[in-house]
Amino acid sequence: MTLEGALQPSFEGDTALHLASKFGHFNIVEYLVTHIYSKVPVGQLEKPNDKRKTPLQLASSFCLNEFLEVIELLLRRLPQAGLSEKIPERTLVWAAKKGNLEFAKFLLDNMADDRKGEREEGTDNTALHGALVAAHFELAEMLATKLPIEVLRMKNCRKNTALHMAARLGDGTRHVISMLGQRLYQDDLMAVNGDESTPLHLACTMGHYLCAETLISCPKMTYEGLVYRDSRGNTPLHLAVQWDNERIMKLLLDKLPLEGLYPRNKNNFSPLDLAKNARKKEAIQLIKQAMLKKYRSRGLHIKFRFF
Repeated sequence: MTLEGALQPSFEGDTALHLASKFGHFNIVEYLVTHIYSKVPVGQLEKPNDKRKTPLQLASSFCLNEFLEVIELLLRRLPQAGLSEKIPERTLVWAAKKGNLEFAKFLLDNMADDRKGEREEGTDNTALHGALVAAHFELAEMLATKLPIEVLRMKNCRKNTALHMAARLGDGTRHVISMLGQRLYQDDLMAVNGDESTPLHLACTMGHYLCAETLISCPKMTYEGLVYRDSRGNTPLHLAVQWDNERIMKLLLDKLPLEGLYPRNKNNFSPLDLAKNARKKEAIQLIKQAMLKKYRSRGLHIKFRFF
């Protein structure tokens, strides 16, 4: 393909680059950008067709997910001045969902802060939500480090923050949780979703020990956060007992003061009651041992029948 032929527009003003971008033909776009448009002023990359659409606008007007590579290629060749306004809407969300770490970094470096909280249509997921759902945890950790705090606090359509999702998804998100714990405010550790569950409730329910450990040991975690009640009145300790998560139970029993072992849920059951009702011998023993230890630390002596 000659230079003149590549730049020659059709009757609608479309060049080869316009058409290749419109239909998401990455290899053709790459060839044109590398071998043709490298020989002409960079402004040619942004030349509109007769409908005032640039190649970048055409690539992003159909399926952003499928054409993401084309969009990245075109964006990286454009001048940085004014680039933020040219980045198609939700590009960062899709880069995060696809796990494109380097492109996500590029976008964050070139986007205005007020655009970094763009959400996926239908779910209201931010880029960080999307990276977590797709299990791109390294990318999620980078986003947790670089996104503005107000974006980190955003909730999706189910009222889950990114911290909720990280706590629910598993121990692979531990470093994401740690970074969020450093950057978020104290109250954000007690943010509730649609079930009035905090991130710690979810970690205890799912049995994610490292997630729970990271949350419990966070310097910003308060007593109120440790005994917060969900929509059924359950504290994290209730849930750890209910779902047989003994390692998490031990973390909570060690961290909680004596008063934190006795809260009752909406069925008027304490964590010890739940353990007794379900005949969970290990849980009963752990709770009573913790009670004895905390009573004795106050100079009080009581006796329990353990079983």
